[in-house]
Amino acid sequence: MDVGCTCPHIAGDIRCRRFLTPGPAQAHYVYEYDYATDGNTCQRTRTEVSHGGGAGYVRTDGSSRSVASVWPLSCPIPHQVGPGYLKARWMLYKWNGSSWGFCVGSNYVSNINSASTVAAWWDFGSGSAYCGTGAYANIGDSYHNAGTGNVGRSVSSGSHQLPA
Repeated sequence: MDVGCTCPHIAGDIRCRRFLTPGPAQAHYVYEYDYATDGNTCQRTRTEVSHGGGAGYVRTDGSSRSVASVWPLSCPIPHQVGPGYLKARWMLYKWNGSSWGFCVGSNYVSNINSASTVAAWWDFGSGSAYCGTGAYANIGDSYHNAGTGNVGRSVSSGSHQLPA
């Protein structure tokens, strides 16, 4: 499945370019983050792909925050939401030489108590990468229910070669 630039950003956005152009990673892990807002609250989504135990590690963090200013966007204060109102998931994609294809993903993880953060993650251990050797990227998303709708977004981690 060719996912192209599935993140809800402009096609020329750096997050999409990093996702669409795999290459050897120079770091032990790659990550990216971005914010979404409804003007009252923010949702910070951070996605990551790394070596983990050798076969790969994937993580998406979601953080609900209060807005201090809309432009430039500033969301410095954690914003507690009720149980089940904060969700995150990871979706691992693999480069097949000409396009990105879905490999494996998580269900949404949600907060069980009042919280401002939630994380969905998996360490694939040692050995072979889940869908074979190659370049991988996480398109994770997180959101919180703000009472008038969901606030959140998808973010691509950038590509990373697995296994280590």
